[in-house]
Amino acid sequence: MSEEEYIEPNDWVVVQDPIKHREISVAASIKFREQQSKADGVFFIDTLLDTGITNDLWICDFCNDQIPVQDEEGKPLSIIIWNNSRALCEECLTEFKGKWATEQDETYNCECGCSREDKK
Repeated sequence: MSEEEYIEPNDWVVVQDPIKHREISVAASIKFREQQSKADGVFFIDTLLDTGITNDLWICDFCNDQIPVQDEEGKPLSIIIWNNSRALCEECLTEFKGKWATEQDETYNCECGCSREDKK
């Protein structure tokens, strides 16, 4: 493979419980905001805190479709986050992997505490 053909490997993060993941993210954002405003007098704008986004609203960062996060019984549905920054719906995930997947890609569970294995 030549340098022009090189594609960076992707990290695929599996969020097994998106609602729990969002709850953990919001709690961390609140703590960060409190610490920064006390220490530096800085106030960061944070999408999770400042827009009223509900914990069950997940939007594909590629096509803007809503991503289902629960089944009909209210059980969590896993979602995939690309390179720790972009949530993808199933259709975009399939298309993206078809075009840009590499042999070096890594898939792992989110480490924030939202994985089913982390629950007691």
